[in-house]
Amino acid sequence: MAEDHERDQELIRRAVENREKGTYEQRFLRPDNSVGYYHSTFQGRYDAGPSVSMVGTVLDITERKLAEAALRAQNEELQRFNRASWGASCGWWS
Repeated sequence: MAEDHERDQELIRRAVENREKGTYEQRFLRPDNSVGYYHSTFQGRYDAGPSVSMVGTVLDITERKLAEAALRAQNEELQRFNRASWGASCGWWS
């Protein structure tokens, strides 16, 4: 997912430059060719000069992302049903 990688590299560069903590979410390709998602946090460790090392965490959030997408789809379906029901009760389709 090249576009994600370029964006995240820029986030990391800015965080290191400003000596701030960073965080991002990114898609990744799984061995079965399905798309997964992870959440990453990171922070540089510094001496007197530039960054000496980077520490952080990576958490697989694929299940959360799939659940969010399912909830969005269900919400959209319920909104369509609600609009159709309301329109029918007003006699729009009689």
